[in-house]
Amino acid sequence: LRARYYLAVRTPDALRQSVALATQAIQKDPSYPLPYQAIGVTEWVLGTLTVQSPRVAAERAMQALDKAIALNPGYGDAHALRAGIIYNRDWDWPRAEEEFRLALQLGSASAHSMYGWSLATRGRFKEAQDQLRVAEEQDPLGSGPLQNRAEAFYMAHNYPEARRELRRWLELDPRALYALLLLGSVDLFDRNCSAAQADFQKMAGLFPQLPLTWGAVVLSAARCGRPEEARQFLAQVEKTGAPGVARGYIASLYAALHDTEHAIQYLREAVDSREPDLLWLKFDPSFEEFRRDPRYVELERRVGLPQ
Repeated sequence: LRARYYLAVRTPDALRQSVALATQAIQKDPSYPLPYQAIGVTEWVLGTLTVQSPRVAAERAMQALDKAIALNPGYGDAHALRAGIIYNRDWDWPRAEEEFRLALQLGSASAHSMYGWSLATRGRFKEAQDQLRVAEEQDPLGSGPLQNRAEAFYMAHNYPEARRELRRWLELDPRALYALLLLGSVDLFDRNCSAAQADFQKMAGLFPQLPLTWGAVVLSAARCGRPEEARQFLAQVEKTGAPGVARGYIASLYAALHDTEHAIQYLREAVDSREPDLLWLKFDPSFEEFRRDPRYVELERRVGLPQ
């Protein structure tokens, strides 16, 4: 229970604590499947926050989930996360959707949320929101359904609805890292630079060491009339490699500076690393200006998105 609490907090330190507690639970009873599933979720979220490599995160998560399912083949929540990893890591939509449907049949509480997110990445926004609405009804205080609903509205460029969901989330948890990141992104692409900068500065005050924070602050500089700050940051990236910063995020910085060549280069690196956010390639507003570039379309094809 303590591991699941820290998982719900979703800050990097809390997630590491969640893994440690779930590991203690396994040591007390190796035949109990719930801690394995908790480790699977936590490792996966650490990867999405770029705290660890997405490849490493997917491998560790899948190992834990396989153990949970071996102990309880009818464990719907474990099947649901396995479906999400199959989609994010392997880009195998038919197999992932089959696993999602199995999880739903098994009564998984989390399957509606992850399935809804996945449907949204494929442009099936109405079906996605139907699934996410059920997820929220089942878990009205959960951060997962709120995050996925907000992200689906954001990628559908429905910024007012995305902002409404994110403010609800921040009322429940004013320190929610991803809520602040998404709200800043919504404000940024809704052309409200002052609000976006305030969102990202609050994020920086709470999580100053997180690479995701640096990227957000620099992105707002690039898109809000301070391109030199972004160029200085990117020069440092080129010098050091910035191992903690997602390649897709670096690509979005170059896109903000209208540097298509470097943006495509880093998107290719992101594809090679199988970063989860690539599944939004068809709708991410960061890359709107060169969405018809044949090289960009080829990247969508490699990720397995519908053409």
